[in-house]
Amino acid sequence: MQLLHHIIDHPEEYQAKKEIVDDMEMKTVEQMCEEYRSFYRELLEFTEKELPEDKIDRDFIFQGLALGDPSIGGSGSIAAMNRLKNENAALKASIEVTKGTISYKMARKISDAKIPFKEQMKRFFHRK
Repeated sequence: MQLLHHIIDHPEEYQAKKEIVDDMEMKTVEQMCEEYRSFYRELLEFTEKELPEDKIDRDFIFQGLALGDPSIGGSGSIAAMNRLKNENAALKASIEVTKGTISYKMARKISDAKIPFKEQMKRFFHRK
């Protein structure tokens, strides 16, 4: 409440601060996106030259870019990478589910077992 009374009593101070705010330039979303893109591009160029390949966390950088720019999707190399990454994760999950089944475990036990004439049986069953 004191601040409001101070503003009413000193309109010239309020006007000076209002002019400062009016002169400030606000960035648009597009400008901010472009700044982030250029920052990440520079970061990738720097890290590729300065760091070994296994030290670069490209997934983290890509996720940040995809979160910062919702227009990434549909078509293009980044969208294709995103689709491949999702497909890869789904395939990994599918493999883990398959490894957990009893039939897979039984097949592994049979393949590891020392059965006489196992190689000859494999050749016989795999003939065309």
